[in-house]
Amino acid sequence: MVNQHLGQRLRGRRLLLGLSQAQLARNLGVTFQQIQKYENGGSQLTPERLHRLAISLGVAVDFFFDGLPELRGADKLSKEALLPDGQAQDAQILALVRSYGRIADDAKRRSFLHLVQSVSNSDLAGTPS
Repeated sequence: MVNQHLGQRLRGRRLLLGLSQAQLARNLGVTFQQIQKYENGGSQLTPERLHRLAISLGVAVDFFFDGLPELRGADKLSKEALLPDGQAQDAQILALVRSYGRIADDAKRRSFLHLVQSVSNSDLAGTPS
C-alpha cells in the first residue's frame, strides 16, 4: 500500500509539471518502464531513488508521504484510504491547477481563487451533516 501511495504522489507531481515518463526517466538515468513500475507501485522506491526523484521534481522527500495514513496495522489500511476519488477528478484538478498557474494578472488570480473558495464553501454549507 505504501508503494502505491508513493507512486500516486510521483505520478501526480510529474503530471503537474508536464513531464512525460520518458523525460523523468532520462533525468534519473532509468528507463520509462521503471518510472511506470514506480507509479503503479510495482517497484519499491529505495531511499536514494526517492531522494533523486524529489530533487528532479522540485519537492522535499516528505512530499511523497503526505496523505499516507498512519500505520496501525497493514490489515486496517484500505485501498480507498490511499487512492484519490478517481482518474476523472484527478484530470480536472490538474487542468484547474495548470490553468490557474497560467493566469498572469495577480488580481485576476486572487479573484478566481476567491470565487473557487466561495463556491466550495457554499457547497459545504448546503451539505446536510
